[in-house]
Amino acid sequence: YEAVVYMAPLTLPEGEAESSGYTSLRELRGVALAQRTANGLARDDRNQRPLVVLLASPGDKFAHGPEVAEQIVDRAEGGGPDGEVIVGVVGISQSREASREAIGILQRASLPVIGGTLTGDEMVGSSDFYYQVAPNNDRAARVMVEFALRYPLLGGGGGDDDDGGSGAGAR
Repeated sequence: YEAVVYMAPLTLPEGEAESSGYTSLRELRGVALAQRTANGLARDDRNQRPLVVLLASPGDKFAHGPEVAEQIVDRAEGGGPDGEVIVGVVGISQSREASREAIGILQRASLPVIGGTLTGDEMVGSSDFYYQVAPNNDRAARVMVEFALRYPLLGGGGGDDDDGGSGAGAR
């Protein structure tokens, strides 16, 4: 079978309700659904291989990201104990220096990395093997500005009268 590594903080430090581990656990649900879909396809088509998801926690705030990335590379190059082939890494969920270091380590092993929730502008272009699903902060800001300019939300948009032409604009 093929393996995808879900690399994200999975620890929940005591007393930190906003720990990144909570976000990762919610994102892991989506990974599990994707795995179920892929395995359903593999059951129906012998040309498809089943998928297993391996978990790799770099600790809260990605403190151990580079070391965990090295472990992933070692396993990918040596083959897993059950014969799985690691085809990529998903879930790196923090725009931090340790995240970029981890991505660089994974790139050296030609492992693609798919960042689902990363938005930091510095993540784009951090690796030829890095793919970002969510728009980066700069892109999101440009879209919001364009939307606000085209569709004013608080009056001032388009009519000849004082309330923006609709009679219902908020001020």
